[in-house]
Amino acid sequence: MLSCNFAYYSWILLLCGNYILNSFAEDATILSEEDSTLLPSVTNEDDRFKGSPAVGVLVALSKPPYGLYSGRREINLPVGKISSLVASLANTNPTNGEQFKLDFIEGALHYPMYYDYHIQNFTKQRLHETLDPGQETSLYYRFKPAPELAGRSFDLSIVVYYHDNNDIYYAHKLFNQTVNLFEIEEGVDTELIFLVILVIALSIAILIGIWHWFTSIAQKTTASQKVFKSGRK
Repeated sequence: MLSCNFAYYSWILLLCGNYILNSFAEDATILSEEDSTLLPSVTNEDDRFKGSPAVGVLVALSKPPYGLYSGRREINLPVGKISSLVASLANTNPTNGEQFKLDFIEGALHYPMYYDYHIQNFTKQRLHETLDPGQETSLYYRFKPAPELAGRSFDLSIVVYYHDNNDIYYAHKLFNQTVNLFEIEEGVDTELIFLVILVIALSIAILIGIWHWFTSIAQKTTASQKVFKSGRK
């Protein structure tokens, strides 16, 4: 019953998380390197990024909109632009089971097969949520690959860290896959060009109309003066 509720509510959270949680992400506290050294090391060293079996996770890439992340497929991310990920976490422990305290989430680009050789570190975002048994929460994480990395492929890893009541610390890998980085070619804004041409055309039409109006008035004035002079003769 708990797993069914988890799947149902996770879909709702993943669909709405990109909008609801954005404001919370803006207020997140960034950890410095000194802050991160104060956190205890991960306890499950044999598989340090597996996380607790009592924590269920669903992940979706919201920008670019790849949707639910459930397997390995080719993923392309733009450099110099913000990409984002939404993750739903659920504590599947029974009512009297352990609760989990979320510590922080971080991401990095590194060489394939060399996790500790980081090419670019993204923001470390402090978390304050507590997952009671049967409870769910959603995380929103944004990152921006450096423009210098365009045209290359690296492994993208996004990891959330948490611990239980017994101070057992876990690192749970939300995303770990090779991504292709590309540069968006800034094309010509056709809508802007159309608006400029339209404004110029309207301006020319107005000027031509004014010129014709003044010309017609001048012609009428000249004709009336000629009639007046001929009448005096």
